[in-house]
Amino acid sequence: MTRTTGLFYDHRIRASVQHAYDGFILDREVSERSPRTIQFYEEKLKRFRAFLADACISEIGALTTDHVRAFMSQRQQAGATPAGLHCEARSIRAFLNFCVDEDYLDPRIPARLKMPRVPKKVIQPFSMEQIQLLIRAAKRSSSPERDVAILLVLLDTGIRAGELCSITLDDVVKDRLLINGKGSKQRWVPISTKTQRAIWQWTGRRRIDTGEPWLFLGRSGRQMNVNTVNQLFDRLAEQTGIQGVRVSPHTCRHTTALEWVRDGAGQFELQKLLGHTTLAMTAKYVLMADQDVVKAHKAHSLVDRISRKR
Repeated sequence: MTRTTGLFYDHRIRASVQHAYDGFILDREVSERSPRTIQFYEEKLKRFRAFLADACISEIGALTTDHVRAFMSQRQQAGATPAGLHCEARSIRAFLNFCVDEDYLDPRIPARLKMPRVPKKVIQPFSMEQIQLLIRAAKRSSSPERDVAILLVLLDTGIRAGELCSITLDDVVKDRLLINGKGSKQRWVPISTKTQRAIWQWTGRRRIDTGEPWLFLGRSGRQMNVNTVNQLFDRLAEQTGIQGVRVSPHTCRHTTALEWVRDGAGQFELQKLLGHTTLAMTAKYVLMADQDVVKAHKAHSLVDRISRKR
């Protein structure tokens, strides 16, 4: 790599897109980011790198804000969702900020990058009746002990699907689970006696000849991943016929959080359970619970009932 002067580089270091990308991934690994986070960056930057290659941008210093905007426009026209666009923009911005830090790129380029807006949607939680339907369907699956245990763990703890897949046998300590969360941060989450029993029943049927340390294994005897957990919930959705609610591991997380708040749990306790880094992330569940009060008031308002009796 050499320094040069000219239209794109000025005093900056000249580096190829590939070299900059390799350095970025290495920097994430050195920063002890989780394998899931590394995979996220690799997947999200794959299309962007291909776009730059098609645009004959081989040196990262030749990149302009217009290139990034053109890529985002292309992804939008291809049908990418607002949430998907936001994820790609986040990964691109992180990559470009790294290039600025390494003196490969004009700092004005990532500074001008506007993040796509993501519409705020109120996620509908499962009702108690729907939870019962899911449990009954899990008991009829090809691996009932495993599927019931997965369902109860998710509903009992509110952990993410990726966190569920990373639980090892050694992480199960009677009434607690050691969870490896985002940013390689660990936390203990409690589990109920019913969930403990479900895990015990599953470990009694789990294959022990695979040598795998993971608590939950797929049909192949290997570690489950987020995709296989999502496929499990797709099957449960088909078997239960649940409508109006997205049948997914993340809906379990939202349901757990909302029910905790409804039952009187504090924000600090919920923050620790969910592994949120800030209270602002937890506050949305408190807001959702407050909306329950609004609905109840509309249904039971004393003044409204007096008015109706006139």
